[in-house]
Amino acid sequence: MRRCAVGLFLVLAASALLAADLGHAEGSLTIGTTEVPLAYAYVMEHAHNDLSNRNDATKIILTDKPLPAGTKLADVDSNFPDGILGIVVSVNKNEEPLHLVVQHPTGMYDAGWMEPNKDVHVRARKANGQMDGHLSVKHMETASVTFGFDADFSAAMQ
Repeated sequence: MRRCAVGLFLVLAASALLAADLGHAEGSLTIGTTEVPLAYAYVMEHAHNDLSNRNDATKIILTDKPLPAGTKLADVDSNFPDGILGIVVSVNKNEEPLHLVVQHPTGMYDAGWMEPNKDVHVRARKANGQMDGHLSVKHMETASVTFGFDADFSAAMQ
């Protein structure tokens, strides 16, 4: 019995270590007229930068629900977990937006730019392994979706 308890503890401890560090967000993503609260934040340093072809970007992920244990932050923009809505903004070292992904109830919007984007507003500060900041887009309209978002966030950098 003791072996089972120790084994169960080790399995739970290992799964907790594999889970992405959970930060917090406060704000919302608006798709059309539907508002989605953004409550969870994740930050990944050394993300791939398509413009420089180096791993010198920072990826900021804000979601309505926590990401499942074992989720690879590097893959979230191209492979959002089922049932989770949110945004991914990749920025360069000057906090200029390079890539935006919006996962919404009817699909995904993926914008990659050939130069830093001026429609997405990012204000962030890195200190002691933590990133705190604010992300926003007042209004963006594409052929398939109209959206905006406005949120504060704080998360450990991974």
